[in-house]
Amino acid sequence: MKRYQTSILNLKDQSISQIDKKIKIFKNKYQESVKEDGIIWILSNSVTEKGKFYHTPFYIAEQFNELFLKNIIIAPSFLKNNGEAIFKNYVTNILFLSKNEKYYFDKDPIREKHIWKNVEWGKRKKNYNPKGKDQVSNMIKVASLTRKGFMAGDISTVMSPRTVLHWAENSEIFKDIGYAFRVTFLNKCDDAEKNTIAEYYQRCFGEELPESMINIQI
Repeated sequence: MKRYQTSILNLKDQSISQIDKKIKIFKNKYQESVKEDGIIWILSNSVTEKGKFYHTPFYIAEQFNELFLKNIIIAPSFLKNNGEAIFKNYVTNILFLSKNEKYYFDKDPIREKHIWKNVEWGKRKKNYNPKGKDQVSNMIKVASLTRKGFMAGDISTVMSPRTVLHWAENSEIFKDIGYAFRVTFLNKCDDAEKNTIAEYYQRCFGEELPESMINIQI
């Protein structure tokens, strides 16, 4: 089994200036410690400073533009009260970055144990969609393309991890991932940018939306 060199950067509960400082220090070190096939995990949560809200995953990812953002895992944060977990009003964003564009992080081995532990195979087969992880991967790729498009000045809107979650939820409701994309994100974008964003979808999912051919408000 191939072993990958891993680095971890904890940016939870930090101010923006602290995040910038820690990233600068970390980047000076990881250039030597992380090889070509190495990976980096970054923990963060959103920050509000002087009335301005920073959605840190993409803020941080922009400072690592020489790496590939392969995934963002969103985990609820908990407090302990007399030994019982209490939900805290924010989540931890875990960024997964790699120098290798083709690196794939397979979550199934860790997902199987706690989600399907007590489910019989017959019921599991009925409820489990093996194509689901491919769809989620493509959804993340679309979000990544919006970030790159935003950084390049091609579009003015970025798809956040929260929007990706809403997209997934709407896909379950409407049973149509393309329609859910339009309802969740595309319809809220500037008319002049819809064609570009629809092309991001087409590149990831291999199917065209109406906006790929004509620029209209649905």
